[in-house]
Amino acid sequence: MIESHTIYSFFNFAAFLLSIIVFFDVLLQIKRPLILKTYFLILVFCVGAYSFLLWLSYVNIYILLCFPILKFSIWASMTLILSHFYIADKKSWVYWILGFACLVLLYNNTKMYFYLKDFNYSDTYFSGSAINVFTQKVSFKVNLLPRLLLLLIFTGINFRIAYLIYQKSENTNHYYQRILNWTKIFVLLEVMAVVLFSIMNSFLVSYVSGNIILNTIAFLLLLLVLYRPRFINTQSIKLSLSNNFRREEAFGLTDANFYTPFFTNHYFLQEDATLEQFCIQNAISSNEQFQDQILKKYNMTFSNLVNKNRVDYFIELARSPKYNQYSIDALAKEAGFNSRHHLYKPFKKFHGGTPSEFISSINSY
Repeated sequence: MIESHTIYSFFNFAAFLLSIIVFFDVLLQIKRPLILKTYFLILVFCVGAYSFLLWLSYVNIYILLCFPILKFSIWASMTLILSHFYIADKKSWVYWILGFACLVLLYNNTKMYFYLKDFNYSDTYFSGSAINVFTQKVSFKVNLLPRLLLLLIFTGINFRIAYLIYQKSENTNHYYQRILNWTKIFVLLEVMAVVLFSIMNSFLVSYVSGNIILNTIAFLLLLLVLYRPRFINTQSIKLSLSNNFRREEAFGLTDANFYTPFFTNHYFLQEDATLEQFCIQNAISSNEQFQDQILKKYNMTFSNLVNKNRVDYFIELARSPKYNQYSIDALAKEAGFNSRHHLYKPFKKFHGGTPSEFISSINSY
């Protein structure tokens, strides 16, 4: 029969591996703003590091001091993600409260350090799990009050953000509706993580139930980040309830402001084709609103739409007898690319293969 600690070790390591996958997904997929990307990366890194240390099953004073720091970082990053989405301005109170929470954490870890520094960690009593050490040796003696204070701080700040989400939102808001269900789970999971992480080693729990709780929270957090709404990846602005979730419903793509200049007049063939330049040339007042409409209709950014149409145009030229003597580099420039080199990545993305293979397949007929 497989021992229970072996099973928990397996799931901790699985959570660590999942965190690596999610970390690189966030790193590659979220384009901007960088501050939001940073919050997500911190969250995923800390969940992965927490799972890795539990899997490591090695105890010394420095590893023990890492656990409160990692838990705090998970709570803080989740709070900052929510505040980024739902608080447009006047959110200095969030940073002040988190700053005070940092002082509580510093006080907690200082007390833990002086309490634990003389213990003999080679003793078999300490050779198993950090959870056992916290449960049996630390929680009631040292860090019960700091834990409860951090619980009150993070519970209070998250109830305030939850109020902003559910009481001050607009049901007709397009972005709010798309992110609402994800947000509900995110808020619930953060509250659960704060409450359980704060009290489980102080009042509860056996080694077995503690590991089950930690594994469950780790997997849920990582899956929640992995399956975030995809429009988050390409937002150039903050998505806040007070202004940025609101979009002017009257604005839309028309023949005059988009279809004629972009498709009929082949704007995508210009070498310097950018969203900003297109908006200036076509008297579009808001780059963000225009980008939103492109994302909504084509499920891709403006730059990707430009590259897709350039690739399609390259294919059209390559199939035309008029251009059968043109080199790939010349065809690429005719299609709006600066060089043959700039053609390859969009061609593989939107068509598959390489331009050389495509030209060869045409010439073989």
